[in-house]
Amino acid sequence: MSEVATQPPIKRPPGRPPGRREVAARFTVRLDGARYAALNRLAETQGRSLHSLILEAIDDLAQKRGPVGLS
Repeated sequence: MSEVATQPPIKRPPGRPPGRREVAARFTVRLDGARYAALNRLAETQGRSLHSLILEAIDDLAQKRGPVGLS
């Protein structure tokens, strides 16, 4: 019998723990193919979720445009 080498699961850096933030709203983001592919590649290479990258982008935009009450 030939042996199949298995790789250990990828350890992802910790993100925001579940339950830490209240969910105020849920919504759908519609992306064209190129933006979705780019976001997906970023998530894979950084070991993060699409959700965490979208939240980071919103936080960065809010900081760039001035105080809007994010805490």
